[in-house]
Amino acid sequence: MHYAGEHLMVEKKRKTFIPIWVLILDIFGTLILALGFYTYFGGGASLFSGFDNPRQAAIALIIIGALLMLPMIIVIVRRGTNRQ
Repeated sequence: MHYAGEHLMVEKKRKTFIPIWVLILDIFGTLILALGFYTYFGGGASLFSGFDNPRQAAIALIIIGALLMLPMIIVIVRRGTNRQ
């Protein structure tokens, strides 16, 4: 119960700031990862017809895409652990 002269303190929520370069890397990583999965599982082998084995190119794209997405995970985990 609040009384007439009592002041309420409102806790301000701190907005999470994610650097733009992390967002750009995450977007590119997602696109490259999707292209790798499409090539590996879908029928996108014609995209890499110049390679001897298109599945090897797909695996390389999957790994590169996942590595490009790592900075976003690191930023999110660091932000979460700093708040406690």
